[in-house]
Amino acid sequence: MATTHIEKHKKKEKSNFLDYEAARAYVLTLGIKNQVEWRAYCRSGQRPPDIPSDPKETYRDKGWVSYGEWLGTKRIANQLRKFKPYSEAKAFAQSLGLKSWRQWVLYSKTGRRPKDIPACPEITYRDEGWENFGVWLGTGNTEGGKKAFRSFEAARAFVHTLKLRNQKQWIAYCSSGTKPADIPSNPFTTYKGKGWKGYGDWLGKMK
Repeated sequence: MATTHIEKHKKKEKSNFLDYEAARAYVLTLGIKNQVEWRAYCRSGQRPPDIPSDPKETYRDKGWVSYGEWLGTKRIANQLRKFKPYSEAKAFAQSLGLKSWRQWVLYSKTGRRPKDIPACPEITYRDEGWENFGVWLGTGNTEGGKKAFRSFEAARAFVHTLKLRNQKQWIAYCSSGTKPADIPSNPFTTYKGKGWKGYGDWLGKMK
């Protein structure tokens, strides 16, 4: 298939760009702070012809890292950040004593949140154990004050580790203050129609 005039022009234009390091050195002198300002600059007509408007594509596999490095802001795209493992990040979030998703959002905007803790954990840890903000903050609550309990199978598995013998011991345990917030004290109501078969099954060894 013959190469069109437009394709030839694009190839020629691409070959005339400075190499990555030289182009980046020039861009750093501009004092541009973010991608919005970069796009505005590219539309202004001030961009030299040997500086690409789409550096990510031009320098792919030729030195490109991120716009943070290109512009000198050191900002790292969320997908490139190195966050703590979910369990460690969750422990940190719970240490803050926040009570709701709204409080978490406000905290994230204060500038005090460590760089290795994501502002949107529900996205970052979506495939790494994320459940809900009630678990993330340790409150056991979702928005609106509704309790966020574990699934029936997960809750029952936890209860089996307690080795309680009967319903009386279960009630005493629920009153002890050691029960996790995401384990219901009234499982027969919470899990009705969701796997509940009775206290014998719930406790694992009722006598």
